Amino acid sequence: MKRIGYVHIPKCGGSAFSDGIESALNLSKTHISVIVDKETTKLWSLKRSSIAYKFASNSIYLHGHISYKEMVLLKRDVVFTVLRDPVARVISAYTYNLNRASNPISLKNDPTLKRYRDMSFIDFLKIVKPNGIFRNLVGDVLKKNQLGFYCSRYNPDLLLDLNFTNSILDALRRFDYIFDSDLSRAASVLSEDNITPAFKVHRLNISKQVEINIGGSRGELEEALLHHTWIDDFVYRSAMDLFPHYVTKKPMLISDAYDSIAKNFNIID
Repeated sequence: MKRIGYVHIPKCGGSAFSDGIESALNLSKTHISVIVDKETTKLWSLKRSSIAYKFASNSIYLHGHISYKEMVLLKRDVVFTVLRDPVARVISAYTYNLNRASNPISLKNDPTLKRYRDMSFIDFLKIVKPNGIFRNLVGDVLKKNQLGFYCSRYNPDLLLDLNFTNSILDALRRFDYIFDSDLSRAASVLSEDNITPAFKVHRLNISKQVEINIGGSRGELEEALLHHTWIDDFVYRSAMDLFPHYVTKKPMLISDAYDSIAKNFNIID
């Protein structure tokens, strides 16, 4: 069987998806953070003779918040990723942290979570690094100072720079598969192509109901989201062009974000 690598972008349903793959392969503990303590060891510094490298590179399946290049380093034959609508993804990240901030066990393990208790969504967007999809999928082909420069400010003219946009397209083309958030379809494709045994995704990535404080007007929300997701939106739409059979869900318009939040959550002042 081919050795599989899943580049897991946070808040894109990755845990549920990997649970299904692990179950089908009768595996456990395939997350890279379990195999390699990334707090103390960088994947690039792993010696080929180390136990961690041998264990990781020989594993049939690996997943985690690591780059395509790192997956190749760990001898993956097939590398895929799953995307989520950029706006829905950051809403999910916000509500996820709100829920953790009200969970005593989570707070005990990470006291810094308490800062999210009364934080508005707009303030959350100000402190979280923007364009997370871009960072995860394209960051490894850029120099560190380039990544920070591109993401530090809203600059739509950058999307007219062919060097920049081609670097995104080239980074996406490296992947064997890029899927949208239709996880059932993604599971079917991987099994039909004999990448994995047949499996089902039993736990969908649905945010728990919480009360949301927007922290500003509709216009201020739209501006904050635009500045936070503008490159991610381009990456997502590029994936639609490159993988038209697997990325078919159109991304949410920022002008629809407020209504989407109001439909799914209780907005408070």
